[in-house]
Amino acid sequence: MDKLVYLNHQMLKTPFEIQKEIGISTKDLELLFNENNIKLLKLPDIAFNKRSKDFEKIYHLHINKRLSLNEIYRQYGYSPLYSKRVLKDRGIDHLNFVNQMK
Repeated sequence: MDKLVYLNHQMLKTPFEIQKEIGISTKDLELLFNENNIKLLKLPDIAFNKRSKDFEKIYHLHINKRLSLNEIYRQYGYSPLYSKRVLKDRGIDHLNFVNQMK
């Protein structure tokens, strides 16, 4: 059970990814977590947690260093849509730059 919780809560793997890795069905996985009163994180929760981990870096690059979303993408690999969503999750509007493609 500890390994399953680790995969879901620490490694942020979805129930489907755990099923592929361990070979336990998602239904059985849900039952195991419910029996032990542990929340099974599903895709929306996992996606939010991953975005939360990237917030400080994207905030620093975009707000403090004033890099455009395209510059962040070119230098760090975070897509503009992903960066916008990370900031939006925390109620922060992205900066609007002119001529981002230069």
